[in-house]
Amino acid sequence: MKACPHCGSNIGLYSKELARYDQYYKFTGEPDGFSDLCSIVKRKTTPLYCYVCDRKVTTWEKLVEDSNG
Repeated sequence: MKACPHCGSNIGLYSKELARYDQYYKFTGEPDGFSDLCSIVKRKTTPLYCYVCDRKVTTWEKLVEDSNG
């Protein structure tokens, strides 16, 4: 895939994610230097949207499959 099939833009794609940020602390209340960014939504595929027109273009899984084969 070289461009968005809807608007023709070749700038790129993005995914919409809901995430949770976990910060860990020592018993003294200071951050311990570890943190996690975890996806909240569990789904089988990850939709990708055009930067310019904001319309769904493909899925991450399909994009990777097409670029590998």
